[in-house]
Amino acid sequence: MRCVGDRNDPPSHKILEDFVGEVCSGCGGKKKPRMSHCRNCYFALPEGMRRALYRRFGSGYEAAFRESTEWLRARKKPAEDDAEHNH
Repeated sequence: MRCVGDRNDPPSHKILEDFVGEVCSGCGGKKKPRMSHCRNCYFALPEGMRRALYRRFGSGYEAAFRESTEWLRARKKPAEDDAEHNH
C-alpha cells in the first residue's frame, strides 16, 4: 500500500483534468466530462470503489480516483494490450 503523496501519484490538477476530460483513465475510451470513468469501467468497479468516487475533491476523491484507476488498469487483460499494439 502506498502512502498518500507518493511521488508516482498524479498531482491533484492532473486528476481534475482527467475528471473534466473525455478520456477514461481506466481504459482510454471515451467518457463524459465530470465523470470519473466511462460507464463500462465505472460499473466494473467494486461497489465500495464506486461509492468512494462521490467524495469531494480535497476530501478523499483524489485517493479514490487513484485507487480505481489502478484497479481498472490492473484488470486489463494481456490480450487487450496486444490488440492495442497491433493497430
